[in-house]
Amino acid sequence: NRATNSVSDVIAGVNLVLTGTSSATINVTEDLSSFRTKLDSVVNSINDFNAVLDELEGVVSEDSDLPGSLAGDSSFVSLLRSQVKAIVGKESATASGGMSTLRDLGLSFKLDGDIEIKEKTYAAVISNNLNDVKTMLTGGTDNQSRYDTASKGLALDSRVTLLGLIETGGIILNRDSSEKKVLKTEEAALVDLETRLSESYDRYIKQFAAMESLVQRSKSTGDYLKGQFTAMENMYSN
Repeated sequence: NRATNSVSDVIAGVNLVLTGTSSATINVTEDLSSFRTKLDSVVNSINDFNAVLDELEGVVSEDSDLPGSLAGDSSFVSLLRSQVKAIVGKESATASGGMSTLRDLGLSFKLDGDIEIKEKTYAAVISNNLNDVKTMLTGGTDNQSRYDTASKGLALDSRVTLLGLIETGGIILNRDSSEKKVLKTEEAALVDLETRLSESYDRYIKQFAAMESLVQRSKSTGDYLKGQFTAMENMYSN
């Protein structure tokens, strides 16, 4: 019995509007489109990240602001690539029902190194192991802190791993700080070199001017002596 024909406390998340007394069948299904959109976003983000690394290594010839800028630091690039790609095979601390990694959701590597989703695997898992997937990814909670000491779902664990690359103490931030120090040192050395080059230029200009003056005076002296010798020759030739 209800006071109105609108009933919202029978099926969680479902609001029923009763219009008659005949029987009815209600099918309730979860809308997983947003989950797939987010999973596709993860795949695209990893592939885009690898594309950026390819540009920085100079592997591709597309226009780029920094083409090949890390070509001489392949070990650092390889480390970044492996750390990000490792997320696909990362084991969940809250694995459930055989669901323990993103590979179990259908994520796999193509021959070119990009990641794709195997549709058959994904469809089967979503149909048969949806609750296990939720537990694997979230640990059964949607408000866990990254600083919580309890086991974390794969989603939060992966986020913590990625943040570890860019936060204080991470390899990217450490390399950035190191390169800024090197750049500052090189800039100071360049300023010093420019100063020395300018001083050398001024010195050479002065030396050139002095040599030019000496050459002109020597030429004048030579012309004078030539005239004197010619005059002497003329005196004795008669």
